[in-house]
Amino acid sequence: MTTGVHDIIEAFRQVPTTNRERGALFERLMQRYLKLDPLYVEKFGDVWLWQEWPGRDGKPDTGIDLVARERLSGDLCAIQCKFYLPEHHLAKADLDSFSPPPVSTRSPAASSSPRPITGGATPRTPLSRSRSR
Repeated sequence: MTTGVHDIIEAFRQVPTTNRERGALFERLMQRYLKLDPLYVEKFGDVWLWQEWPGRDGKPDTGIDLVARERLSGDLCAIQCKFYLPEHHLAKADLDSFSPPPVSTRSPAASSSPRPITGGATPRTPLSRSRSR
């Protein structure tokens, strides 16, 4: 029997722990997913948890959960993970805490600040799931 990402997410919901701990588990799962899924392996060369990103340099947590380096351009992408219940529909208020640092005015490949992933039905779409409430 194959275990899929949805099976793992459901198992997270069954663990008797806090929402914060579930969120941290979900962030690690999304990091692994982005490193292993064939679509995202082509897209991203590196994926870090915000706390482990080498370029963080003590910057405070502003809602960024993951930082990914685009394989082709070297651009950095800020990713916010959400772990809500399946019936929850994301609203603007759910993402209002997401405030990535300003992107450098240097060339995108030289930028040291991650930019948010935005728009479209491509891998640039925000990765979002539900935080159990």
